Amino acid sequence: MKVASAIGTHFNQMPASRDYTLRFVNVGPAAKVTLTTAGKTMELRAARHGHAHSKATKTSDSGATWSYDGPTTTLVVTLPAVVTAEGFTLDVGLACPSAGCGAADALLSGLRGAMSYTKKAKATLDEARLCPGESDTETGATQTLAATGSALSHEAIADANAFWTRVAGVPSLLSDAQAELEDMAVDDDASKWRQTRALALLGAAATGLA
Repeated sequence: MKVASAIGTHFNQMPASRDYTLRFVNVGPAAKVTLTTAGKTMELRAARHGHAHSKATKTSDSGATWSYDGPTTTLVVTLPAVVTAEGFTLDVGLACPSAGCGAADALLSGLRGAMSYTKKAKATLDEARLCPGESDTETGATQTLAATGSALSHEAIADANAFWTRVAGVPSLLSDAQAELEDMAVDDDASKWRQTRALALLGAAATGLA
């Protein structure tokens, strides 16, 4: 991606530098991100929750970083104070699944919606402390699935192979979550309504992944 330098001098309020936040939606984690500006090329450090990650081997001194938002499957690149008179080139190399980069789109298709539906299903059950795994150790697929987004945020930086393994396992985990909700023993009407609603939300998640 290239952004040209500012041209002309007629706009006297043009800032000397500008911050950029670039969001690449529905992609996997980065393997390497480099920024070239003012004749210098630097590798961006990975950051999570505002902290630089030690895995980076060559970090920039500009504060430029990349991070990954698991719940929205979005790679985020933050470039602070880029000099407008210089412009810049951003190169993003993606970490691909073991099956190859061509498999990434199929693995990520529908994942964002599935995670959102699952969190809503869990929230519906949590209001009455009904979510499986809340008070036992025999279940918990729904809870694990609802936490997938946060896990992906971490694994995108820490271990790209673990990231793609988790993504590939979502359909099976979703099937387990549906099964454990169907097996719930509920007696009162309010709990039955929550069970039905949660199953409907997981059904919508499954439809999105199909």
